[in-house]
Amino acid sequence: MRLLLTRGVLDDPAIRERIVYVDPARKDYVVPFNVLATGGDPYDIAASVLEAFRRTWPEPARSAAPLQRRHRRPIALIENRLTLVHMPAPLDG
Repeated sequence: MRLLLTRGVLDDPAIRERIVYVDPARKDYVVPFNVLATGGDPYDIAASVLEAFRRTWPEPARSAAPLQRRHRRPIALIENRLTLVHMPAPLDG
């Protein structure tokens, strides 16, 4: 939000109306969001999701599993229009 404010993006009322603020600390509702359903090449989406995991949880992401093997499960989910909840095992397996 700070970047949008600094660059003046939020000066446009039409853009402000399109912003949906999600507070992950709230417990009275859940906002469904499938990070795998963003569109684009499944391998690129899987790579982005795995990189986000690595940055958030660096220790488990230091797997010795080859990059291609780590991408296999998220790609299968993307191709079948599923979510990360459907992943049966850890990403490094």
